[in-house]
Amino acid sequence: MRASRCTPALLAATWFAVSCATATGAAPKPVATTPPVPVTAPVVHYRLSAVFSVKLSPRGGRLAVGVFHRVLVYDTATWKLLSVCTSVSGGARAIAFTPDGKTIAIGCGLPDRDGEALIWDGVTGHKPTVLKGADDVIEALAFSNDGKTLVTASDDHDVRVYQNLPSAKNTMLTEHNDQVQAVAFSPNAGIPFLSGGRDHMVKAWDQKTLHSVANLDQYGDGVTCVQFINDTQFVAGSLDGHIYWAGIGYDNRDKDWGSYFFRDEFADDGGVNDLAVTGNRQIILTCGMDGAETMWQADGRQLRVDHISHYPFYGVDISSDGKTAYGGGRDGMIYQWNTGNGSVEHIQAPPPLRGLVAPQKRLAFHKVKPLTHRTKHTK
Repeated sequence: MRASRCTPALLAATWFAVSCATATGAAPKPVATTPPVPVTAPVVHYRLSAVFSVKLSPRGGRLAVGVFHRVLVYDTATWKLLSVCTSVSGGARAIAFTPDGKTIAIGCGLPDRDGEALIWDGVTGHKPTVLKGADDVIEALAFSNDGKTLVTASDDHDVRVYQNLPSAKNTMLTEHNDQVQAVAFSPNAGIPFLSGGRDHMVKAWDQKTLHSVANLDQYGDGVTCVQFINDTQFVAGSLDGHIYWAGIGYDNRDKDWGSYFFRDEFADDGGVNDLAVTGNRQIILTCGMDGAETMWQADGRQLRVDHISHYPFYGVDISSDGKTAYGGGRDGMIYQWNTGNGSVEHIQAPPPLRGLVAPQKRLAFHKVKPLTHRTKHTK
């Protein structure tokens, strides 16, 4: 997730950067597949950004999309653009809603310079509160169940916990040895929250003491994303192309937390970039550098593989009922598709950076030479 501090033309190339981690092993035979879609999506030649992140509001109806310098909020029924945050520094690498859906947190920053978390009212669109402190790009963030605590993960190897929002005062957790690129809270408020990073590790942190209580270090490569599938079990995506099922639990006899792995499956050539779970936590959706979007049962059974785009996807989300999915990536388009048959239902071109009115003319895809950077989603 690097960005050159240069001209707009060079920024276009930089933010389309890709650095793949080679995955080993063969992908399992999918239950159902769809071929790649024809290259006919509308693309604006002077648009400078990939889609870095997508997130549905907790009750559905709104989709927040992170691109370069902006977060766009759409009505998912009409695809009307509801509000735009233009205070984003660099690319909007991560998005999180509070449980009530009223507030949006945005992770962004300038590589090797600073990272920012924006606290933004996505309904009114008022100017956001800026939480500074990170020394590099913020790659992931998550709200606690009550919406009062925000946890961020950044490329400066640190996790920060903001417990008195909107105050910028925070506690810094410094036990990771590389970029931290994933965080998640359990649906159970008493369970430790998680962080995952390029050090091939997921760490569990006590929410009250903020001490690490468990370490899971058997990942084949850096951890890029993590989500709980129930109170104590979770899935994590890795740059080795696999997703891993693991869990944490409290031992009443030893008065301590423990952790365990119980499954892993191959998901994406080149690395898993993002994953999402349904509201009932029974379905998992993953995306990665190979451009495939894969659905899984929470128990690890693969349901189907779809090829929504010819290009890598960097962010995905799935509706609470699991019937509709959203995603975007290197080609800069926002996709909506039916998860039952893999059919694309809508393709949205974000407004160009120089204005908020999207052109109607349909143009061909343009290619930008990829550059190699140390990034979360190797974009």
